[in-house]
Formats: sequence, structure tokens, C-alpha cells
Amino acid sequence: MVHEEEYLSGNPSFSRSLNLCAIECALRRFNRKCKSKFGSAACTSCNQYIGNYIHADPRHIRLFMMQAEQKASRLKIASRMGLAPLIMAVLFIGGCGTLFFLSERETDRVNAESRTRMAYASSASIQQNSYNNNVTQTLNRVAMDLRNNVDVNRDGKINCVDAAVLFYQYYPNKNDVRITLNKHPTNGFNHLFNMVRINGVWRGVEPQSVFAGHRSFYMVDTWPQEYDHQFNQDATSKYVMYTK
Repeated sequence: MVHEEEYLSGNPSFSRSLNLCAIECALRRFNRKCKSKFGSAACTSCNQYIGNYIHADPRHIRLFMMQAEQKASRLKIASRMGLAPLIMAVLFIGGCGTLFFLSERETDRVNAESRTRMAYASSASIQQNSYNNNVTQTLNRVAMDLRNNVDVNRDGKINCVDAAVLFYQYYPNKNDVRITLNKHPTNGFNHLFNMVRINGVWRGVEPQSVFAGHRSFYMVDTWPQEYDHQFNQDATSKYVMYTK
């Protein structure tokens, strides 16, 4: 299927072919050879359906077809008078101008939408990279402290408590991070980790992921069988006392 950027380039050969295709579509419906409503599901399997060859605003396609139907009506009348070949030649040439007019409108719309999509994608990509960098840099700092046996609560153990507190301590935006406890009532899972707001969504992050050599830092990837987010409890107020 031809995309908008291709057919909107003003290709005369394609414009003429599309114009003739539309007229043939209209003639078939005028002559009752086709009883389907234009744009219905049956049209997708028809060689004369212009929607099979272009991506465009359905309203503009319909406008183009209305003009094609008017030309087909004149052609049908002319055929009774023996002037069909002459009229067909005129329509063949004149139709290019109509398509070009529609193409200009579509070009403006497509370009505007394309610029908007590119700007949004670029902004989202920058924002996502910023969040990932914050998480990765924080995890690296946590891993370094864990290797150096930093014991935040001085219980003689280096475990998830130390990792979660250190992650909270080092994460640059305290509005986007929490210390979270997940204690599963049946499977024995009892773990401290961090919830981080990434692109407006709170995600569970395993603060020991870099230290332990995990490929992903998300809780759902690190603990796929044990972790159930519905048992999460915000424990920030209880453990923030151990931060420096």
C-alpha cells in the first residue's frame, strides 16, 4: 500500500491511476455490479477500492470519491451518446488536479502530525533516559557501598534493608522514591526494596540488582514468582532514620 508521503508527492502517473480507479469504482456501483457501501468491509477485497492503495484521512477519501461519482455520472450519460472515449480522456487528465488539491491538504496535516509525533517521541525518550540514568547511577552507588560492607542500621548484616535505605538516600529526587516493604502472607517473601516513579508510573526497583549482577532492575523481573505488588507497604517513615 502506498503511504501518504509517497502519493502526496504529486506523482502524475499514480494520480491518474488512482483517479481512474475511483471512477471505475463509482461506475460499478451505478451499474449495480457492486452493491456494497463504499468503505465497508467488502471493499477491502476489491481492486477498485482506493483505500487499498493509500493511507489518508477517510473524510478526504470520501470527498475524492464524491467527485469521482460526479465524473462517473457524466461518463455514463456520455456513453449513451457515443462520447465516452472523449469524456474519459478529459476526466483522466482533469482528475490529477483534484487529487493534487487534496494532496496539498493532506500534506499539511501529515506534516503537522509528524512534527507533533517526533517532538513527543523525542521528549519522551529524553525523559525516559533521564529516569533510567538516575536509577542506574543510584544502583551503582548502592552496589559500591554494599561491597564495602556499609551497614546502615548496624545490625551486623548486609542485606535488603541496607540496599533500600542507601538507594533512597542517593536517589536525586525524593518525591519520586519510596522505601517499600513487601511481606507475602503465604509464600514467605519478606523483602525491602524501592518504589520509583518513572514517567509518572510507580515501579518496583530491586536496589541490589547491580550488586547481585541482575540484568533487570525491576522487581517483577528479579522476583517473578515471589513478588506480588498488592502486598506493598510504604515503609519510608520507618527506615528514613537510617539515611545520612
